[in-house]
Amino acid sequence: MSHVYDVAIIGAGPAGSSVAHHLNSRGIKNVLLIDKCVFPREKICGGALFLETQECLDEMGILEEVKTLAYAVKRNYNITPYGVILKGRVVESPNPKLLILRRETFDNLLLNHIKRLEVPVREEMCINGLWEQNGKISGIISREGEHVRAKVVVIATGANSSRFDLKRRQYFKAIGYVGRFENTRFEKNTCYTIYDRDFLPLYGWVIPEADNLANIGIGLELPMSRQNKIKKYFEKLNATYFKPYMKEARLVGFAKGFPLRYTYSIKDIVDRNVLYVGEAGGIVNAVTGEGISQALISGKFAAHAISNYLNNNEQRELTNYEKKVRRKFSIFPWLRLVKSFMGYKLNWRIIEMVQGKEGKFLP
Repeated sequence: MSHVYDVAIIGAGPAGSSVAHHLNSRGIKNVLLIDKCVFPREKICGGALFLETQECLDEMGILEEVKTLAYAVKRNYNITPYGVILKGRVVESPNPKLLILRRETFDNLLLNHIKRLEVPVREEMCINGLWEQNGKISGIISREGEHVRAKVVVIATGANSSRFDLKRRQYFKAIGYVGRFENTRFEKNTCYTIYDRDFLPLYGWVIPEADNLANIGIGLELPMSRQNKIKKYFEKLNATYFKPYMKEARLVGFAKGFPLRYTYSIKDIVDRNVLYVGEAGGIVNAVTGEGISQALISGKFAAHAISNYLNNNEQRELTNYEKKVRRKFSIFPWLRLVKSFMGYKLNWRIIEMVQGKEGKFLP
């Protein structure tokens, strides 16, 4: 009989790497981590590591390594549709409120950490789908027809997970469009978040990767038929708000778009012996678009549930994963109301009054 893995994890990004790490820490060694790419690989993202993300990385023992490569952000300008800079909130923490690290570098660092733990990893292996036999999931099937047996399968493939979606779940979708620019003149160690009326309820951003290198992007909730407007809005962001900072700036490579999927109601992230983690389960903040901490946390919860399941072979241990994720992110259903409120320009006058004003943004 062919080898049977305890766990096969599809996707070696933050969610998949988190599952692999926490399984290893609980003594589960018979694990296979798979990705279709060879790392380091390109990943379009803002690369923002918030405090909760840093806490997860500290628990994994790699925060200090991340800090040596990341760019620290000390200030964030939140700019309303009326050009008002909202007052910042002071956060007491030994760590910077925000670290910026390109996902290409961050994900590769995570995977190298997993390799140091001697977890089996297969890169450049494309999985076509799940291996179903007599109503049970026996493992996974590669593009080349290789069958890999596993007691539990974890889907950590991000937004592109439809081929593994057994229940054909429906998710909300947003579209991001990002370009990296060098020779910029933005304030050092500073992020900018722009709530323009054309972008609401989402926003445009400037995320610094170095003193003169910036990730500039825009997120939009639009029907697919209106994707042609994304480039227009992206150009507006630079021409209207950031022109003085971009006089000598040069685009590095090409500006590119990427999908984001999320949910307000976490459900169906367990199906028999298949678990969905991170964005594959829609576990993304619908207001901010942030998903790295959610990926790391859901990966940890999944590993704990799988460990308990392998120890006592009771299905309820896997279903407990969904309950735990839902409790942790109990705010998700309320984010629909938050986004609805943020979607109207006039409501930002209320936000300005509640949060306070630092002044006008004068580019």
